[in-house]
Amino acid sequence: MSERDHQEEPEVRFYDDVPKYRTLVDHFRKLIADGVLVPGDRLPGEPAMAARFGIARRTARRVLDELLESGEAYAVIGLGTYVSDPETGGAPKRD
Repeated sequence: MSERDHQEEPEVRFYDDVPKYRTLVDHFRKLIADGVLVPGDRLPGEPAMAARFGIARRTARRVLDELLESGEAYAVIGLGTYVSDPETGGAPKRD
């Protein structure tokens, strides 16, 4: 995510009755729906997500796995996880 995106990102609040991974999955889905994150934008990796939100890397992995399984994100081995193009379910189309 760019510095601009991070500044526009709303605060995340965790509640005892909602799993942290669920809160973060919903957070990233909202950022995508609101256009703060667009197809091709890089999502934070496990270490960065864990540090930013004060969660375990395992929890960060679960967040990314759920976004990958739902088709909202795609992974490029060795490079990271990115927001999917809703039309392709993967990398954005190039003109």
